[in-house]
Amino acid sequence: NYWMTEFERPPIGTELRGNSIAILDPAGRELGERQIGEICIRGWNVMTGYRHDVRREVFAGGYLHSGDLGYFVQDARRGKFFFVTGRSKDVIKRNAMTVALGEVDQLLANLHPTAIAVGFGHDIAGEELAVIVQISESESAAMPDLKLAIERQLPAQLRPHVLAWTSEPV
Repeated sequence: NYWMTEFERPPIGTELRGNSIAILDPAGRELGERQIGEICIRGWNVMTGYRHDVRREVFAGGYLHSGDLGYFVQDARRGKFFFVTGRSKDVIKRNAMTVALGEVDQLLANLHPTAIAVGFGHDIAGEELAVIVQISESESAAMPDLKLAIERQLPAQLRPHVLAWTSEPV
């Protein structure tokens, strides 16, 4: 309960085993606790490039640069807890249309409090939209209902290509 109630927003969780997350400044230097920078990820299961990549800066320094801004708070027992505060780039270009991720987040807030829109590279669309939801294992059965609600309430151009959930403790 502490991690869900004592902060301005709930954290997105901790690093998954085998991955490392760093908060980096624009020059690629790692920032300290509660300093806001770009959330960057690397690990055995994190992509390291795009096919026919022309945007190598997304993978600078051996990290996947998410485009999300955030910070971490250190917990003595469980490591770093990460928080998302915004995006360095708040839009994606999807099939030549601009999609404002903040707009999608606002619509999602009415459907689920932990849902967040993220963009990712896509060979055909240029960039695509995913929605990630933090829910417990016991709540995972409700995902089809959430998917249906998203399909009914979000305009077609704002509907995610991917809907994913995580039950990582926060």
